[in-house]
Parts: sequence; C-alpha cells; structure tokens
Amino acid sequence: MIAFEYLIILGLVGFYLYDSAKLCFYNEFFILKGFSAKFKLQLQNNRLSILKKFLMIPSPFSPQYLCFVVRWQLTQTDQHYEVIQQEINHILHIQKILKPLQALICLNALLMLILFPLALLSQWNYLYLAILIVLIYSINIISIGCVFLQRKNLCLSNLKFSHLVVDALLCPPFALNMLQKISLASDFKTDGIILAQHLLQTEDFQALISQTIADIETLKNNHNTGPILLQQLDLKQNYLHRLGLDSQ
Repeated sequence: MIAFEYLIILGLVGFYLYDSAKLCFYNEFFILKGFSAKFKLQLQNNRLSILKKFLMIPSPFSPQYLCFVVRWQLTQTDQHYEVIQQEINHILHIQKILKPLQALICLNALLMLILFPLALLSQWNYLYLAILIVLIYSINIISIGCVFLQRKNLCLSNLKFSHLVVDALLCPPFALNMLQKISLASDFKTDGIILAQHLLQTEDFQALISQTIADIETLKNNHNTGPILLQQLDLKQNYLHRLGLDSQ
C-alpha cells in the first residue's frame, strides 16, 4: 500500500499537471515570457491526438511563464499594421502588469512542489507543515488581491476572476497556473507567424518556420486533403519559405 505522504505528493503534482494540460489545434503554438527579456517558443510534438486536437503542457513545472497561444492562418489576409502593433502592445502590457506576480508564483511552486513534499517525506513537525500551508495560502491570497486590483487592465471578466479565486482557495495546485490562465485568456486576430516574427529571437523564429513547413507537408500528405485545401497549403508553404529566407 502506498503511504499517505506519497499519495499527497502524487496528488499535488497530478492536479498541477492535469490543470496545465491543454488541447490545441494543429496550427496553434505558444509564445512564452518568463523572467528574462526574451520571448520563447513552444511548439507541439503532434504525437498525442485527442479528438483532432493535440495534447500540450506549456512550460511544465515553470508556472512563472506567461503563455500566449497564437495560431498561424491558412488563408493569406492583409495584416493591418495598427492591429499587429495593438496586439503586440497588449502582450507587453499584460507582461508588465503580471511581472510582480511571477516571483510570487515561482516562490509558491517551490513551497508546494518541492519544500512541502520534502517536509512530508522527512516527517517534519506538524507545526512546520502548518506554517508551510499558511504561507502557500497567504501567497495565493496576495496574488488574487493583486489580480483583483488589475482585473480591468487584464480584461478579466467576473466569471474568469471567480474561477481564479476558487482555484486559490480550494485547490492550490490549480492556482500555480494563475499566470498561465490569465495570459491564455488573450485572443489574437493577427497571424501567429507575424506576431512571432516581431517577438521571437531569430533562432526561435527560424525553428517555428521549419516546424510549420513540416506540419503543412504532413497535412498535404493526408489522404483526406481536398484540392482547394491543398492549394491553400501550397501557398502558405511557399510564403513561409520566402519569409524564412528574408528573416535570415
């Protein structure tokens, strides 16, 4: 029989990973922002498919990252500079507001996923365990208070904010994904490739181009791909080839 301490640890990690997991469409990817000034890229591995979506865990065990989900568009539409700049400014604005919370969430992850399990396995005094639990909930309450003050600037509805409150008070492992949930609430009209071109480093952007071209090639080889869709995929692939050469 598994000891009670191990069940608690498995529950903490399991609930956190379950809440972190996301089902994404084939054309979606993540732009991540941590403590550094650089944005990072996370692509799908396209291996585990569930109901025509692909399972991803953005920035696993790194809850301090903001996760913006964007998607490349099949049809080539005119991308207005004003819209592009507005959405880039939105990302930078969200990042600026949430930057103080990144350290708090990181500290909470250390307490909950590392120090608390070690305390259980080392059979610390119940008083020390209680102090750890109080610290975890205190950080959750402080984080929720900061989000409440900035909820309008973060464009959070009352329903979404109430979900964050429930996570913080009733399921602390879910609260570790607070930054992820807030940033994932942003919806972008601009082609994700264009946003990535403005935000990512050249190396990451080239990796995105290469992976997207490979994904399009896989779609083209799908027997269910019709002639119209095949033509659109060819146009997108050619566009990406040119974009990749221009960005080198």
